[in-house]
Amino acid sequence: MQAPQQLRKAVQVKKDWTMTWWEQFLILSKRTFKGRRRDYFDALRLIQALGVALLLGMLWWNSKTATEAQLRDQVGLMYYICIFWTSSSLFGAVYVFPFEKTYLVKERSTDMYRLSVYYVCSTLSDMLAHVFYPASFMVIIYFMAGFKRTFPCFSLTVLAIILIAITSEGAGELFGAAVLSVKSSGMAASLVFMLFLLTGGYYVQHIPEFVHWVKYLSFMYHGFRLLLKVQYSGDQLYDCHGWAGCRPLQSSPSFDTVNLDGGLQEVWILLAMAIGYRIGAYVCLRWRINNSIL
Repeated sequence: MQAPQQLRKAVQVKKDWTMTWWEQFLILSKRTFKGRRRDYFDALRLIQALGVALLLGMLWWNSKTATEAQLRDQVGLMYYICIFWTSSSLFGAVYVFPFEKTYLVKERSTDMYRLSVYYVCSTLSDMLAHVFYPASFMVIIYFMAGFKRTFPCFSLTVLAIILIAITSEGAGELFGAAVLSVKSSGMAASLVFMLFLLTGGYYVQHIPEFVHWVKYLSFMYHGFRLLLKVQYSGDQLYDCHGWAGCRPLQSSPSFDTVNLDGGLQEVWILLAMAIGYRIGAYVCLRWRINNSIL
């Protein structure tokens, strides 16, 4: 892939680093968006997201939390939504830098632009898709699946999904930048994703002590807990037809290891992960590109 004529002319007039960061940002932003806009507004990708939303909405049509079995079904849907968007965002970002390695090394070897400018443009441009598609997905499935029909709860759920997707995107960028190989980065992302999937808090709630620390590194663990805290409250009553009368949701085995109060802790952790992944991705990308140039 070649740089646009506008960028080449600008570099010829202003050599090395005499172009301001902002000027380079504007030029590279236009190039990045033009080069990737087909991926951002891909009809098949939109059909996939909306199709999955409709399918899940039909399977969980107007789901309830009146009984333990119904509650377990709805919690399972929450976890699947988390899986779907973490995997989509992770694997959608992991191949970006490996695919662009060739022309990135070539252009950086001539000091055509700052690497920080390229990285910021790439991240911000890709973030458009990781906001638009999850939001569209949740608009459909939220009301079909029978989640809480209040505007604050709906808004917070959409924002939580977007935060999870953005954090997963950062993890994908980190794996791609650290390995900078299409096959190897995909394999590394698959292994880590599987580890985070199993320690996310749904399949195994009581993890052995010697691997207990792994779940705190999992963005799926924190994202799933955030979704549960947004959607449910501990004092909400359910199972009112049992012999003991109504019980609070916090007493359900589904929330054995989750305190449904709060939620800000998970938000801050996911934000810290999203920033930390991107800082790590930039450092790794700079190191790998510099070594390739040398």
